[in-house]
Amino acid sequence: MKLYVVCAVLIVSLTEAKNPGLKTRITDAGLTYASQVAIEQLSKSVKGQKIPDQSGRSGDVSYELSNIVIDSFSNPSCGITVTADGLNWKADGLGLSINGHFHYKYHGIIPISDGGNIDVSVSGVNFNVGISLGVDGTGRPKIASSGCSCSIGSVGVHFHGGAAWIYNLFKGVVEDALKKQLNGQLCTIINKAVNTDASQSLAKLKVTVDIAKMFMLDYRFIGRPAFNTGHFLETYHKGEIYWTNSMTEAPFDPPSMPQISSTTKMFYISMSDYVFNTLAYEAQIHKMLEYNLTQKDLPAKEKDFLNTTCVGTPCIGQVIPQIGKKYPNRQVTMFMSSDFSPNMSVSNGKVNVLCGGTINMLTVQGDLFLLTLNATMTASVALNVKREKIYGSISEMKLKLHVVKSNVGQISDTVLNFIANTAIIAFAEPQLNKLGAKGIPLPVTDNVHFINTEVTLNKDTLMIGTDLQYQ
Repeated sequence: MKLYVVCAVLIVSLTEAKNPGLKTRITDAGLTYASQVAIEQLSKSVKGQKIPDQSGRSGDVSYELSNIVIDSFSNPSCGITVTADGLNWKADGLGLSINGHFHYKYHGIIPISDGGNIDVSVSGVNFNVGISLGVDGTGRPKIASSGCSCSIGSVGVHFHGGAAWIYNLFKGVVEDALKKQLNGQLCTIINKAVNTDASQSLAKLKVTVDIAKMFMLDYRFIGRPAFNTGHFLETYHKGEIYWTNSMTEAPFDPPSMPQISSTTKMFYISMSDYVFNTLAYEAQIHKMLEYNLTQKDLPAKEKDFLNTTCVGTPCIGQVIPQIGKKYPNRQVTMFMSSDFSPNMSVSNGKVNVLCGGTINMLTVQGDLFLLTLNATMTASVALNVKREKIYGSISEMKLKLHVVKSNVGQISDTVLNFIANTAIIAFAEPQLNKLGAKGIPLPVTDNVHFINTEVTLNKDTLMIGTDLQYQ
């Protein structure tokens, strides 16, 4: 049984030395849903289970039961609650239907031997199982049963074929034998579901995610879960992005995130802006934030802008006449490089990004120096969650330029603003939106999907509140 649905979105660790980059909480509503899913999975595991052949004797009658199979499973009332050190899964009122074959021998004055089919109804089955959650030495989740108890209310046996008066001689003995067998076997099935099936499934859970084959998003768990008895389970992730071939820590720590106060959704994820800022840091130190902007990079309507000579449509040689006169019939390239790691901050219900860098303008033919510009870019970003990923898009972008060095005389602010919007923003904004459209996966299994999802922006934190659907 894939009981990992109960835990795959739950288990992570609490670190005392450093704030997490990401934390999650599953509420009472989420645990209730997890219990329903777990019962459905248990039902699939129990149906078709074979019960070992039984034999015995009652007075003058000996009997054998064979081909005993659990045929149906009626769902109980159930729930998962948080305890001081784990989870407790409890179910009451479970029912089973069982069929099989029987054979008996009557050893009286007149020996009789016969057989037929047997139907068994089991009702009032209750079980209580403790679930221990933790993390192994590699940061992967682990799960184990910490104890199972099971009780069976009643077992009713109905024989088909033969003499009823003989059945009554051993009916009670058969019922007691089946009751004893089921009592142990059900706990065996439940323990296997936790210790084997769920454990193997959790071993497949991705705790690191590849991004663009260059970066690695680290969702590894760094300690035990935090249990709030009777209310929720709160968990903590590393939440850092590394360069794939270098697991070097960023030189800054995650900010503290606000407490999750809402309880209306099943599941909450708080992701700090640290996750995005570590991505920006790695991109900066590995020189991923450098680009040589040429004519081919511009949108169709702006294709001619980097020409030094033009007729009709605006171009760099017309906007800055000195360039057109001094270097006619050429093209210009803009080599852009970031001067510092871009910074994303969440505050006042907005996501803002600050970048800064240098732009060197040269002619393509002859590599002749024209200008060096200092650039400061601010952008507002809209974030949303779909298909268990975070997506981003630029809602507003502003770029300020000023001249650091010029080989073509003075340039007015109006001209610089025109260059910024016509060439740089026209290129940069679609590229950033294309990256944002790829999305960043969130730490859930492939079987779990978000529904009724809401996104809230708090200080330094993106909070996702969602209900869950298991498929």
